[in-house]
Amino acid sequence: MSDDPRRRVPRTDTVLADARLAPALAALGRARVKEVGLAAQGRARAGDIAPEAVADEVVAT
Repeated sequence: MSDDPRRRVPRTDTVLADARLAPALAALGRARVKEVGLAAQGRARAGDIAPEAVADEVVAT
């Protein structure tokens, strides 16, 4: 079995459950924050960021 880093990309619901995103979810709405999360997941799948950094990227955005 290979250690494909794409398998480590967190699920969308896991990213959105990050407590640091509560203010953004309240201010911007779930759809907008989810859009940013999906983009970060895509960057992780492409190898541009570490899978473990997905939530951090969403928070920073």
